[in-house]
Amino acid sequence: SVTPPEVIPSFSWDQVMSLDKLAHFVFYCILFFFYAFLIFEWKGRSEKRKAMIIAGLYCVTLGGCLEVLQLVMHQGRSFDFLDLIANIIGALGGALVFSLSIKFYNHGIQH
Repeated sequence: SVTPPEVIPSFSWDQVMSLDKLAHFVFYCILFFFYAFLIFEWKGRSEKRKAMIIAGLYCVTLGGCLEVLQLVMHQGRSFDFLDLIANIIGALGGALVFSLSIKFYNHGIQH
């Protein structure tokens, strides 16, 4: 690229792998799991895919809205794109845990 170096934002792995990002990941992983499980149970344990889609949309929307609110409210918090990425990766982790737990749950019922 022909972009001058001073215009390119600095990048640090410390910034990516901070305790704050881990907290975002864990929170959204747990949020996705419990929200998907709630929907799954509410739908009579028949619509795993729908539960995962709704939970995923909820988590991404919530995370995005909270980050945008931090951007516009100026209350000592600030928008952080990496927080949003950690939220999404956490939700994907929650989807994996949810999917595996339903698989093992269904396997246990069949045997």
